[in-house]
Amino acid sequence: MSTFIGKTRLIAPILKKGILRRDRLLDLLQSNLDKKLILITGGAGYGKTTLLAQLVNELKKSFIFYTAHTSDSDLTSFLSYLIKGISNRYEGFGSRTHSIINTDIEVVLGTFVNELVDNVKDELFIILDDYHLIENTEAINNALYYLLTHTPYNIHFIIGAQTITNFSISNIRVKGELLEITNKELIFTKKETQTLFIETYHINFSQAEFEEIDICLEGWITALQLLSYIILMGHNPKRSDVIIKRSDVIIKKALEKLNLGEETLEYFQNELFELQPETVRSFLVKSAILEEMIPSSCDYILKRSDSLQILNYLVENNLFTFCVDKEKEVYYYHHLFRNFLLNKFRQQEDKNIIKKYHLSAGIYFEKALNFTASIEHYLSANETERAIQIIETKGETLLKEANISMLEQWLKRIPNTTSPTLLLYQAEVARWRGKWDEAMKLYQEANKISKKEGRVQNSSMPTLGMVFILRSQGNYKRAITLAKTELKLVAKKNSQMKIKWLGVIGTLYARTGNYTEAISNLSQAIKICKKTQNKKEEMSKMYDLAIVHEEIGEYDKSFEIRNLLIKKFHPDDHFGGSIYSGLGFYHAFKGDFTQARENFAKAFKIFKSFNNKRELAFLFSHLGLLNLMKDDHKISRLYYKRALKLNESMKEIGLEQLAREGIGLSYIFEYNYILAEKYIDKMAIQDESFFFTKGEIKLGLDNFNEAEKLFTCGLKSVNKFDLVRSHTGLARLYSKKWNNPLIIKHTEKALELANKYGYDFAILKLGRMDAPLLQFAIKHNILPHYAKSLMMNLEKQYDLMVYFLGGLKIKSKGEIVNLQWKTQKAKSLFAYLLINKRKKLTTDQLMELFWPGKEFNKSRASFYKEVSFVRAIIAPLTKPNLPIIEHREEMYGISLNYKIWMDIDEFEGLINEAREWKQISEFYMEGKDFKNVIKYSMLIIETDEFYEPAYLKGMIAYAETGNRKSAIDLYRQMEKTLKAELNAEPSDEAKRLFTKLIK
Repeated sequence: MSTFIGKTRLIAPILKKGILRRDRLLDLLQSNLDKKLILITGGAGYGKTTLLAQLVNELKKSFIFYTAHTSDSDLTSFLSYLIKGISNRYEGFGSRTHSIINTDIEVVLGTFVNELVDNVKDELFIILDDYHLIENTEAINNALYYLLTHTPYNIHFIIGAQTITNFSISNIRVKGELLEITNKELIFTKKETQTLFIETYHINFSQAEFEEIDICLEGWITALQLLSYIILMGHNPKRSDVIIKRSDVIIKKALEKLNLGEETLEYFQNELFELQPETVRSFLVKSAILEEMIPSSCDYILKRSDSLQILNYLVENNLFTFCVDKEKEVYYYHHLFRNFLLNKFRQQEDKNIIKKYHLSAGIYFEKALNFTASIEHYLSANETERAIQIIETKGETLLKEANISMLEQWLKRIPNTTSPTLLLYQAEVARWRGKWDEAMKLYQEANKISKKEGRVQNSSMPTLGMVFILRSQGNYKRAITLAKTELKLVAKKNSQMKIKWLGVIGTLYARTGNYTEAISNLSQAIKICKKTQNKKEEMSKMYDLAIVHEEIGEYDKSFEIRNLLIKKFHPDDHFGGSIYSGLGFYHAFKGDFTQARENFAKAFKIFKSFNNKRELAFLFSHLGLLNLMKDDHKISRLYYKRALKLNESMKEIGLEQLAREGIGLSYIFEYNYILAEKYIDKMAIQDESFFFTKGEIKLGLDNFNEAEKLFTCGLKSVNKFDLVRSHTGLARLYSKKWNNPLIIKHTEKALELANKYGYDFAILKLGRMDAPLLQFAIKHNILPHYAKSLMMNLEKQYDLMVYFLGGLKIKSKGEIVNLQWKTQKAKSLFAYLLINKRKKLTTDQLMELFWPGKEFNKSRASFYKEVSFVRAIIAPLTKPNLPIIEHREEMYGISLNYKIWMDIDEFEGLINEAREWKQISEFYMEGKDFKNVIKYSMLIIETDEFYEPAYLKGMIAYAETGNRKSAIDLYRQMEKTLKAELNAEPSDEAKRLFTKLIK
């Protein structure tokens, strides 16, 4: 059941003949049409609606006119009227908003704004009249404020109301975007009163009498109209075209009838009412039970055949009756007049007669499928059972549309009931309102009655509500038990309920980490969906299954399901956006950035059109991953931080974990472990995926014991990719400890899982399987073919791969480039710039480092000469018009446009290791373990080729083991390095040792 739309409420009131044009106010309005908001507030009868009618009669721009009502207190109803009004003028508007009108209100409002941007290019005025009639307006006030502050410049709002409470307009006022018209401006001036009586009513008084009228009535337009009516009726109602000249008696009597108290309007309505023929009075009183009138409804309910004639008579005689649609003959009374008539009806008619008319109205509207009006009249007639029948039939639709207020209003008027369906609806309302204890009791009562009556499906729905509450409370174990019990009851009787329960159980198992049972239940549900051709449920359960596979790291299976969903169902709503976002994640994970961007673009377009904040946040986190995989770490962080910003109001733990881990990884990849730890430690709750990330941080900070504990904890993860990452982390950790058996064990396990589940690209990026580890695997015959393929993939990702350990070697496009260095200084200069690739170095800094103490001009000449040598030598590595070495404002550095991998990227870590090796070398020297002295001396020299003490210890150790030749070779290596790189000689101690060796 869709929200009922009273068409008369979307039609501007017809401007009657003989109405005085309010030049002063209309000119004011016309000159302020550029304002965002025009607010017209005034008491009843101050002419707000008439002024709006005059405005739209002269308005040469697009507008919608919406007359509000007390029934619009429900936000869904209010928005439905706005959507309908705009769609009447702009075909196709509102389809997206209406399709999600029962979801998160911010998503709905954002989608509404987006549709305005897409569909409305010219200026549009949204006119809301009688806004004060909306009760409990907090939600609607908030929604209206959102629209006022988010809609584009071409959308304007004009609101007419007696008063507007709890509606903040200060921000709009400060910006100069507000025009306010109040009672002060609405009241008739002395000049306008004169014009009204003389030109419109053809009544002429003296200036003194006009002064008296102005003092007594204070420009209240309704009182002026009533005064004119009394005077005209008292003079000659059949000759209103005759100018009535001053009459002290007429004015005196008319003003005596005007009581300036609260009963003024009702008093004159009685006076007007009594002047009508009996037939008209009877019609007025009885027809007042109808909010809107058409002749056929009046004829049926009032058992007469002259309704059209009487309605036209009321309109022609200005008896507070309006025809808003001449073609369809739709009429309504001014609400104040209708209230008076209803009071009159209750005073003069027997209660049984009143019930009879309401019953007749209920029957009429039920036949006309206007169930809202039908229920209202049945309840007014105390025909509760009839009302219950409609509520039982149509209540579920109201729940689906999130029209909780209307359902709640109906249920409050139903006496204590044992209807399980109504109890269920009461429970649903309580759950929507967050009253979980009350909802649980109502669900249990409905369940008990349904089972007693043998209505299985009816008992299943309350149980489902109980399960939802338990799930929200985190009581998964009890929720699963309850759900499985219910599944047994419906298993053979209702396939649709079986699908629902299997899906619920599957998602509950996933929450507990029992993914085997989760997949089993969801697969069963999908099988039944296919058998019963329930495509909607099949799509939903397939999507749930894809999420489960994703959670356990089976990304290929998740991709297959999502891809099938796109091909089979072609979803284009926000559900389709989620599928595209997941596909983009998969392609980014696989390294297919082009396809990833295409899918993310599709997802973004869908989410943006619906303003789905939650899904947008997840999409931004996926875009963060994409840029992380591309090594665009700063851009990656921007996306992750956007996701965190969107999540501030939603506070979804899973989303926050995803974004914070991504930011942490981006800093880890930049070797900034302190900032990485800062972002990771901000999470109060940390799941298994954080074991690997925190382990990486501890490893980077040389806290090996903590890293080992964290990686070992990560081995308990059910997510297969997290297992791979933990094994890789342990392999790298044990490589620092030279524990070959454990390196082999964990490298082998990491490669086996990565090969099995297709993590080729991701293991290199997120798993941090580096070149030394892959070389180790190849050397030790650990899945050598797979290790070699990963090595090739690693090399393809970089413009250059630079190996320092064991001598400077450079690979480009997978091939070693044989660079012919003209001088050792040029080679050293390039190596130094590479090692400091994240820095920009001044000319003076480099000159002082490579030519210390040399005369400035000579040093500068030497520097520029060596730079030119470097540029010429590395030319084969350079992209067209994109130098590797950038020179700006006397600053030199490696261009960030090149992706460069280096085996000493963990430079600080290696230096720390070197310090440890020096201590270990000293320890073995004291213990005369010369074999280990040689081992650690060589490691130190590989890290720092200028560290002379390492050469000395190595020479001594070689000599002590009888290997004089290696000792002499080591001295010559040191001599050559110091001369070429530093233009220095070995120390006297080294020379004496060398002299001793060669004798």
